[in-house]
Amino acid sequence: MLSTDRLDLKLDPSTDDLIIPPVFITGPEGVGQIVRIRMRRWRGEYFRDRLAGLPMIANDVVSETAALLGQPYNELKWRAAMREAILGAPTAERIITLNLTPNSVTREVAVQFEALLVFEDLTTSVSGMEILNGGS
Repeated sequence: MLSTDRLDLKLDPSTDDLIIPPVFITGPEGVGQIVRIRMRRWRGEYFRDRLAGLPMIANDVVSETAALLGQPYNELKWRAAMREAILGAPTAERIITLNLTPNSVTREVAVQFEALLVFEDLTTSVSGMEILNGGS
């Protein structure tokens, strides 16, 4: 995949609304958007692929023990889910940094990451920060 290949339609990062007129997103910016989308999708919610997304809550495709919410924070489970979300994005080769900061008062987990991206014509990195909670 080249860094100029179209990856997705660009979303407004502050509202997640589609940019109008539609614009295609490419390169590290496009991979970053895909990672954000992957982190916000809950397993079991997408009708075309019920196994896509994070195992946030127990349902017919996520066991109660595999769910991230509804039980005490487990860093190993959260870290594994975040690695899957990041490394499942196109061109993401490895995670450089992954920091998880749980907040028991707000019941949120702040996720900061940086990943190495290897395109056919470019090697670079993408970084991002997401706040995940029961309302994501």
